[in-house]
Amino acid sequence: MTDFRSYSRIENELAHKFRNNLNHAESSEDVKKFFAYTLRDLLGRVLGDSVGLHYEDVILCTDEPRYKVSRRLQSEPAYIRAFEDSDLGAIMGRFAESAWHRMRHLEGHPEKTQSKIRGH
Repeated sequence: MTDFRSYSRIENELAHKFRNNLNHAESSEDVKKFFAYTLRDLLGRVLGDSVGLHYEDVILCTDEPRYKVSRRLQSEPAYIRAFEDSDLGAIMGRFAESAWHRMRHLEGHPEKTQSKIRGH
């Protein structure tokens, strides 16, 4: 039987800044960017230096599934182990769900985004 690891401590460390960034996002592109940077930070802390992470390794989707992981990362043994033997998938899902809701909100209210950009 393998040991189950929890990365909720890392999630909690990243969550405040992530929520703050989402609240200040002015467009869906901002949301996607904040999501990608946060997940890269999360995975960097979980996987360490064993995997060189790229911006496009995890992207936020506009529908189901909420996010996609690059084939390159999916084939990394360290990622596979961490994903299968921990709560990493659930944590990534929670970040994706929050980002997805914020993105949908911004897309549903473009007038708010435009007024922020124009300074009105």
